[in-house]
Amino acid sequence: MKYLTAGLICLMLLLSGCSDDTDLFTGMSEQDSRRSRTSLGEIFKKEGVISTPLEERARYIYALSQELEATLSQIDGVIVARVHVVLPERIAPGEPVQPASAAVFIKHTSALDPDSVRGRIQQMVASSIPGMSGEPLDSKKFAIVFVPAAEFQDTERLVSFGPFLVDSANLDFWNRMLWLAPFAALLLIALIVLALRGDWRDALLQRIGLRRSARTSMPVRA
Repeated sequence: MKYLTAGLICLMLLLSGCSDDTDLFTGMSEQDSRRSRTSLGEIFKKEGVISTPLEERARYIYALSQELEATLSQIDGVIVARVHVVLPERIAPGEPVQPASAAVFIKHTSALDPDSVRGRIQQMVASSIPGMSGEPLDSKKFAIVFVPAAEFQDTERLVSFGPFLVDSANLDFWNRMLWLAPFAALLLIALIVLALRGDWRDALLQRIGLRRSARTSMPVRA
């Protein structure tokens, strides 16, 4: 009897749920965690007293890119702004100086019109990079890419199921489980009791055996 009481208590706790609403649905994250990458500033992080010209140049490019990204992020509708800068550089003595160039990546919402801000963004970035202030708007040394962000759409509609919130498509399943769970719990409790109480199990088997023997011992009419 004590096992039966314990099983009924567990069943009541399971059906009663909890005081707060609980979401009964699982799913993968819409945006999985991405692998972290090392930035240019972390690679050329100043640790010693004396820096090489390459390290100073890399830090300057990284700082310039960060400032431009911070400015572009202030535009309404911009979600992510990335700027890649190439400064004028002479590869080898006697070689011509490689011209400056820049590439801009902007991820934006539907509130931003790329055509209305393209020229102003290009002018601002070109004016901030040495050697690009005189470049025309159609220069091949400047590239800007606008990528619209996908709008979030909640395809699941949650409905109340007691103290829980479940997907409306699975409401019938949980309703059936609500009716089947008590019978399944009672059946499990009965099996546990019969497994623990050998005398009850023997009595039940003996009773079933007597009924079968009584049916088979009845005379058959001619």
